[in-house]
Amino acid sequence: MGQNSFSGEAKVDYLLKIYFSGENKEGIVKNMLVTLQELEDKISNPSLSEQYSFLYEMQDNVSQADDTCDALDFLSVGIYELDAAEAAEQGVMLPTDKAKVKSGEALANLNKVSSKTRALSRTATNVAVAGLLAKSGGSKLLGSIANTSQVVGDVASVANETSQSAIGIADLGKSLGFTKKDKPCSKVPQKEIQIGPHHIEEVLMVATTSIEGDGIGRDTLKTVITVSNLSFSSLRTITDTLVNKTEIHAVDKAYNEKLTTITVSHFGNTDELAEWIYDKLNHMLKLVAYDTGTISFAAR
Repeated sequence: MGQNSFSGEAKVDYLLKIYFSGENKEGIVKNMLVTLQELEDKISNPSLSEQYSFLYEMQDNVSQADDTCDALDFLSVGIYELDAAEAAEQGVMLPTDKAKVKSGEALANLNKVSSKTRALSRTATNVAVAGLLAKSGGSKLLGSIANTSQVVGDVASVANETSQSAIGIADLGKSLGFTKKDKPCSKVPQKEIQIGPHHIEEVLMVATTSIEGDGIGRDTLKTVITVSNLSFSSLRTITDTLVNKTEIHAVDKAYNEKLTTITVSHFGNTDELAEWIYDKLNHMLKLVAYDTGTISFAAR
């Protein structure tokens, strides 16, 4: 968990920034709320969605902690869960068993978000869920990648079906009921934490109408296509051809001259897809083999 395919991806930067803010408990809770609102409108990404989910679920535990050190103890649970190596390198205190137990539900929902974001970032489920939620008024969408990318808050809500809508900073601040000014935790030093980088996975999508129209109710299949000895210009031709097929609604590519991988989310079965590609691109691809979920080609 917490690992993804992006090189240099920051996995716990927002959590670390709050952890090392040097604030007392009241300041930490306010920082959590500010961070949640900041993350709400960012395009979905595994790292951002996981941090959002943990902060969202931990609001009550942190605000009800006995003191600032106990509040930071809860935050350390998520930091170690998402990136133990970075947590240790930054000097985050190991979470206590008490904090781990009380964070059980938050960690369970974090697992849901982790699996959802990885599925949504690579398949047309992203398009389908986004489109359906948009129709029902339950989702905010940003105009990126053919209007199909979900925002962080939406992914967390999809994964945690029992969660309620986030409360605004002002309203929640009033409801916290702080009765005293806690001191900062002397065990945790204050230091600056840099945010990012955060990457958005490149996914080629066709218009959402292909998902919201006749495709609804049909099973979606993911097929991994490998092509040996392929030039980059030929890869562009192949992907352009694939995204223009109405049954194909997501194409994710990873180029390597020796063996290129193209992951396709589509309606229908692998046999039909293999035959269609053969008919369209026989002049540049030699069909080597195919089975359910996999097709192998060699560049001519």
